[in-house]
Amino acid sequence: MVKRAAFMALGGHISNQNPAFRAVMEHLSNGWKFYGLENAFEAFNTGRIYPLSPDLINPNYAGFYAGATRANLLDKEGKPDTEKMGKAARFVRTAGLDYLIASAGDDHGRQTDELRKVLEAEGIDCRVLVLSKTMDGDKGGKDGERVNGYLAPFADTTNGFSTAVDVGTRIMHEQYAGSWTNETVTVISHFGRE
Repeated sequence: MVKRAAFMALGGHISNQNPAFRAVMEHLSNGWKFYGLENAFEAFNTGRIYPLSPDLINPNYAGFYAGATRANLLDKEGKPDTEKMGKAARFVRTAGLDYLIASAGDDHGRQTDELRKVLEAEGIDCRVLVLSKTMDGDKGGKDGERVNGYLAPFADTTNGFSTAVDVGTRIMHEQYAGSWTNETVTVISHFGRE
């Protein structure tokens, strides 16, 4: 029987998100079909899901083929939104997903874990995997700190921080000579924004 895995990109893009997705696909390759949820959590409302293959996921490009979102599954008080979680559970059941794989930082990672609990409570047999990612090394709070009922830190390491540091350092080395020669200031944005 063919199994189905769907991928979601939550929050901002990181440079090694796509290689991580490809690695999961290559590991599962035999007997699996792969899908991308358009703009991650937003697909639970739109129903948009795309067939995926490793060749559609460019390891040299940070953007995910199916898009990304900063949308959430929480209510205004920061607690799991019953209606949103219900839509998500119905989507997963209807799509017949066996695996849901999210690239997420600490906030979206916690929301994805809440979704896992809802799926379990609904008797939906779908494993949920969060590929922990963040470019700023934010692992979800200080050791022992409680954040929204969760005990920090939420991850030991993150998929993205070391790459962001490597790229930023390389850019500084590349720009140094030009700045020095032309006696100009060069602004290097660590995350490619701001």
